[in-house]
Amino acid sequence: MLRRLEWIRDGGYFSDYRWDASLPDFRRVNVIYGNTGSGKSSIAHVLDGLRSTTDGHQKVCIAVDDNGNQRSTSGQADPVFDRVLVFSDEYVARSHRFRDADMEAVLTLGQRTAEDEERLEQLRAEQTALIEEQGKRTQEQQGLGRDLTRAYERVAQAVVDDLSSVRGIYASRGNYSVARVKNRLNELREQLVALQPDELAARKQLISGGNKEPLPTIGFSLSISHDVVATAKRLVATTPVTIVLDTLQAHPEASAWVEDGSRLHRDSDTCAFCGGPLTGDRKAQIEKHFSDEVAQLQRELSDLDRELLTAESEADSIAQRIPASGLLFDDLRQQLDVDAQAVRDHVLALKTWGTELRAKLASKRANVLAVVEYDLARPPAIEGTALEAIRDTHNQRVSEHAQLVQEAARAVEIHHLKSAEAQIDNLLERQKEVGSRLTEITDRLAELGPEITGLETEEGDPTPSAQVLTREVARLLGRNELQFEASGKRYRVLRNSQPATGLSVGERTAVTLVHFLETVVRFDASGGRPIVIIDDPVSSLDSNVFMGISTYIWSAAVSLTKNHVGQLFLLTHNFDLFRQWDIQLEMLHKGPGMPALFPAELYELRSRHVSVAGTPRRSPVLAKWPESPAARKKMRSSYHHAFLLVTGQVI
Repeated sequence: MLRRLEWIRDGGYFSDYRWDASLPDFRRVNVIYGNTGSGKSSIAHVLDGLRSTTDGHQKVCIAVDDNGNQRSTSGQADPVFDRVLVFSDEYVARSHRFRDADMEAVLTLGQRTAEDEERLEQLRAEQTALIEEQGKRTQEQQGLGRDLTRAYERVAQAVVDDLSSVRGIYASRGNYSVARVKNRLNELREQLVALQPDELAARKQLISGGNKEPLPTIGFSLSISHDVVATAKRLVATTPVTIVLDTLQAHPEASAWVEDGSRLHRDSDTCAFCGGPLTGDRKAQIEKHFSDEVAQLQRELSDLDRELLTAESEADSIAQRIPASGLLFDDLRQQLDVDAQAVRDHVLALKTWGTELRAKLASKRANVLAVVEYDLARPPAIEGTALEAIRDTHNQRVSEHAQLVQEAARAVEIHHLKSAEAQIDNLLERQKEVGSRLTEITDRLAELGPEITGLETEEGDPTPSAQVLTREVARLLGRNELQFEASGKRYRVLRNSQPATGLSVGERTAVTLVHFLETVVRFDASGGRPIVIIDDPVSSLDSNVFMGISTYIWSAAVSLTKNHVGQLFLLTHNFDLFRQWDIQLEMLHKGPGMPALFPAELYELRSRHVSVAGTPRRSPVLAKWPESPAARKKMRSSYHHAFLLVTGQVI
């Protein structure tokens, strides 16, 4: 049995309440009167929280007398709290479900039954939604799988199209399969890089073009020695020391003819050309004119001429050795053409230079005594190093062709893998997300099945029969227009034999009160009889039916025949109901042994103003009622009570 509310914290209106030591303890029957806003519902809410929440006991300290075992809960949980049953607006709201949107108006009674039904609807709706989502997600997963397979197949086909000639793993789709693409993506993940279009084209060309023959390694460069230039300058500037024949001085163009003739007339005194006499003096003059010095100069001129001819021949040979571009790898051909033309230009320049110099040498040799004017330019060189580099690059490729093809094939393969990487990764990530969600759905559906089955088969709260509900509601309301018919765990509700279109707040309160008291009757009292708190049972009913409510509660809670309520708290704002219980208790206690069997106490909740941090605030006061027998006799109605409060006679 609850004896005192020693303190209440965070209890709504009762934010910092402490029990007045002069206030009598609670008894078996306790009736508390208070105007609207005095704190009745706050007390009911605090007591309701003892059983319905896990931390409600922390807000209150209650003095308990459990068959002589007196203790204080001190904000801790206590077994007595399992016996506390509270009827209030909150109980009404959570202990019934009335649906009138269908053709049949259906009522569910009982907090557990209503909660289970609501929970069942939620679980079934969740199950239906999950099954629908499961189907969509499964289709999405299958679609992603197909897209992923096609992406792998596109990569495999592109690789085989470009690299089948390389053979090996690239030989066919049988070798380079979807599984191979998956493995290569994992193996080469850190090496993936895309090629630029020109790079990709070059590697494809290398692979498809096949190998070439190596080119001869003879050079393409030639330069004229500086000695040749120096010699040419010296020879054209040299004049032999000699006697100039008078005839040749007048006719220098005949010098070569005379030189040839002097050899023919060395042993003759007669000229073979004109038949005239050839004297010894004249022979001596000719010999002096064509001295050894002249012969030496002519020999040197001839030697230099031959050397220049040899250089020209070598230059022609270089031009002829330039390889045809078709012999080289395709990507080297354009540069070969440029470098080859440069060599040909050098050859032409060198030959032109040599031809001009040889012409000057011929003029000098024809008349060594003549002065040859010639501005000798620096000889051009044939620069063939660039052409030689192209040739060497070609030859190196020829020798390394197999390795280069493998490297190019790997680069092309990596390019195709990289090109598809982002799409494949996105598909894999989406597939992972969908798979994870499907796992969640499967796991949740596995949980929902047993939970739904359990709720469908679980027994709910004890409920009155349809006949009892119809009879008692009619007695409470004072009218019999509502009828109830059993429908499984529910009731079909009729109004004047037609489906009810709605229940008023008062009707729902009356129905729920009948159910509540039925729950009290069927409470398992093996651990102690229930402690019943009823908060404002007539607040939503017409004032003229409070007597029916009062009688119904009295017969259920204060009964020698039933005796199943361990302790009763009746809270009301209706003074007439409060006064009626006062009178009934007075009459009850006149019977022998009744005061001991049903000890009772009446209280009144009032408000007073206190100052908190300089701010006035209303504070609840629980006081014994009445303060005196005289006051009790005066207050026979709510009118008397209100009048005496105004005049200050009952404070």
